[in-house]
Amino acid sequence: MEIQKMGHAAKSCHEKLEVLREQWESCDGEWSKSQIYLSLKKTQAERKRGQRRWMTRRDLIIKYDSITIADRIIANKMNNEETRANQTKAHPDDPDNEELRLYLVWDMETETTEEDMVLDQLFQAAAEENDHDEHSNARPRKKEKNKKRKASSSTAESEDCESSDSSSPKKKGKKGKKSNKGKKKGKKGSNKKETKEEKEKRLSKEREAFKKEEEKEKEKMKRAVIAKANKDAGDSIRSVDAQRLGSYAENNESRNFWKALRIPVETVEISLPIRISEKENEIQKWPLLDVHSVVDYLWNTVGLRIPMCHVQEYWRHARDHGVPWALEHEASEQHIPLGLYGDSAKISTTFNSDKVVGVFFNFPLWRPHSIRASRYLLFAIEESKLWGPRTLAAVFARITWSVNLLFEGRRPSMDPQGRRLPDPGRYDGMICCDRSVFAVTEIRGDQLWQKQTFRWSASWIWTSAKVCHACDARAQGEGATNCLYWDFDAWLPYEFNNTQFLARRMPSRFLCCLVCTSSSQGAASTRGS
Repeated sequence: MEIQKMGHAAKSCHEKLEVLREQWESCDGEWSKSQIYLSLKKTQAERKRGQRRWMTRRDLIIKYDSITIADRIIANKMNNEETRANQTKAHPDDPDNEELRLYLVWDMETETTEEDMVLDQLFQAAAEENDHDEHSNARPRKKEKNKKRKASSSTAESEDCESSDSSSPKKKGKKGKKSNKGKKKGKKGSNKKETKEEKEKRLSKEREAFKKEEEKEKEKMKRAVIAKANKDAGDSIRSVDAQRLGSYAENNESRNFWKALRIPVETVEISLPIRISEKENEIQKWPLLDVHSVVDYLWNTVGLRIPMCHVQEYWRHARDHGVPWALEHEASEQHIPLGLYGDSAKISTTFNSDKVVGVFFNFPLWRPHSIRASRYLLFAIEESKLWGPRTLAAVFARITWSVNLLFEGRRPSMDPQGRRLPDPGRYDGMICCDRSVFAVTEIRGDQLWQKQTFRWSASWIWTSAKVCHACDARAQGEGATNCLYWDFDAWLPYEFNNTQFLARRMPSRFLCCLVCTSSSQGAASTRGS
């Protein structure tokens, strides 16, 4: 009965409910084993008076001798906005260490001899925490005057008052006139007309105050809706990622999102030459997704498929119409087309702006409703960190190795550095469970990206004589202007084949590894795209 009384008394106080909840968790639902029940048995004995103490998770495990109970108490405090804000805090000596995070919990340590009700001593710590809020809102009471006075003193005081009133009627009249004058002056001041500028200032202040109040109300309603949703959901949120994301601080959503999100495909780290400053460079580890790993996930886990009839139609159409790169390509009609795509975009932040370079791949024959869903990012880096052609050359070398595996469809047992890879015999040593094979047919990008990637000698700037990477078109010489701007077909006989392209346009050093994709179609496919 006494425990039921405590429950009824705690209905309107969240702090008291937290105390009862902690006691319930510590006794595993058996009140007869709880400290509250044992305290109720002693009404006039020396007992332990409960206090709130800041404890770490390790302290809670030692106190309750159970990891499960400690984790339940911590979860209850972290899942509620009010308790998370008021009953948890970072350790002052090591704020970033989650293992040392402090939690305000009920503790029965101090012994004292009292004869008061256990209910009062149980809830006293919670009441003391809220005292400062109550005192700030409450006004101090004035002491009641003692109405019982002696007759002699009251009569003497009244006589003195009468004599003083009768002896100074003139003073009263003067004081009355002065007070009336003050009132008249106040009235005159209040009747003073408000200027236009003063009115605008007053209205702007009122608008700002109204806007702030409106924002506060919206924030309050938002928190109420979130709290209600959390209460309705209960323990339905099982995702550890969602719980982690909800525990992060506000105002940095982008970082928190990627911090909590786990990409379904495992990234690999490759060594890249990175520019640190104008005079300093170094080798750093940088994350990258292998193309064959992403295809493995899409084909074997997600279940993505491209009808083979579409693949065969793709190759037959290109070869029937005499497309040069398709005729020279070694791929069969069973090879599913792959496309590589690169581009850079300017990203502006609060402090500065930088261009970010990204490398993607896609399946040209698979087009979902949202085209963005068909582009898979493999690698990204700030353009300011590129050390000439060296940085992207290392990236392209890894991508070339990966797409060449897809041409044969075989699962690798070792990476390019000679490290063993897990589970090479899966699906009988094939990357895809249905033994699908793939071939690079497109290397897409704008003119700037193509020049940065392949580093060909031709350029479209006005000072360059060689203006085209695919043919021998020139900006100088007899009839050059007419051929460049009007008679385009005049340059068709001069269009390069693969050998001529490599010999006349590609550099002699730091050759782009993408030209080493299966059947060496990297260079030809740039012209086809």
